[in-house]
Amino acid sequence: MNARSLADGWTRRPPAGPRPIAALAAAVLCAALLGLAPARMAVAQSCWTGGALHLDFGAVTPAGHTDAQSSGLSYTCQNGTQDTAYLRVCVFANPGQWGTVAPRRMFNYSSPAYMSYDLYADPARTQVLGPLGGGFPVHSWTDQVAPGTSVTRSIPVYGRVPAGQNLPAGGYQEQGVNGIVRFRQSAIAPPPASDCLVAGGANVGFSSSGVVASFANACTIVASTVMDFGYVASLATARTATSSIQLRCPVNAAWRVGLGAGSHAAGPVRRMAGPGGHLAYELYQDPGHGLVWDNAQGADQGGTGTGQAQTLTVHGRVPPQPEAMPGTYSDTVTVTLTY
Repeated sequence: MNARSLADGWTRRPPAGPRPIAALAAAVLCAALLGLAPARMAVAQSCWTGGALHLDFGAVTPAGHTDAQSSGLSYTCQNGTQDTAYLRVCVFANPGQWGTVAPRRMFNYSSPAYMSYDLYADPARTQVLGPLGGGFPVHSWTDQVAPGTSVTRSIPVYGRVPAGQNLPAGGYQEQGVNGIVRFRQSAIAPPPASDCLVAGGANVGFSSSGVVASFANACTIVASTVMDFGYVASLATARTATSSIQLRCPVNAAWRVGLGAGSHAAGPVRRMAGPGGHLAYELYQDPGHGLVWDNAQGADQGGTGTGQAQTLTVHGRVPPQPEAMPGTYSDTVTVTLTY
C-alpha cells in the first residue's frame, strides 16, 4: 500500500485553536478549490480483486431456464488514512471469446453449436451485466472502510441459460469473460454511480476461469393418445384405428421406440380383455398393416432428435373373429423410448 498516495486526496482537518488570518484565508481558498470537484483519491494500490469469475450451469434442458451463481470473485480495500473512506464500487463484464452480450454464448466444439446465456447484476436476473461503455446500466454499490482497516467483499455474479433452446447434447463453454472493477472514493459520501463512467480513478481487472454447461442427452415422451376402435355390431370384417406417440430428443440424438406385447397377450398375439374373454388385435408401423410394431430389434422404430417434438403414428387392426359377448374390451401397452 502506498500511504502517500492514499493521503494525498484527503482534506485534512485544521488543528484547533486560533490561527493567523493568512492561514485562515489559505484554508478558505483550499476549501473553495476542493469544492470545484468531488474529493477523490487514487486507490490502485489500496484496492484489488481476488479469485476469478466462474459459472457452471450443470445439465441444461429445454424445459425451463437454468440458473447459476459465481461466488469466487472478491475485492479487498485498505484504508491507511485517519479518515473513513466512502466507496462506490462498480463492476463491468466484458464479452467473452465469442464476442457477444445479451445474449452471450457458449460453444460446443463437437456439434458445432452455440448455447445462449447471460450474466446479471441481481439475483432476479433483470439487470444484464455488460462491459464498460456498452450502454448497460451500471452495476454498483457503496461501501466504507474505517481508518486504518481493510474490508473484503464477495462480488456475486448471476447467470441464466434461457429455456427453449434446441441443441445437440454435449458440453458447452466460453472463456475470456473477464472485466474490471472501478473504485471511486470520497471523504464525505460515496460518489454517484455515474462517476464510474468517467475516466480516471482506480480500475482493477479480474479474470475468468470459464463459463460451462452441458446440454442433457435426455429424451422424453411428451404425450400419447388412446387407440379407439369404436363401437361395432359385428366383427365379421376387420376394424382399424390409429393413435400417436409424441417424443422430444436433443438435436442429433439417436432414439428408438418399442411397443410392449400388452397386458393380456397370448404368446405373439396381442389381446384386449373384456366381459366375453379376449379380442385379438395387432399394432403396426405402417398404414398397410404389414410391419408389426413391438420391442424386438428391427420391429421397433428409430430416428434422430431435432430438439422439437416428433410425432409417431401407431396403426392398429382388429382382424375378423368370432362374435364376442357385448361390452368394452381394452389393453395397456407399454411404450419404451431408448436413446
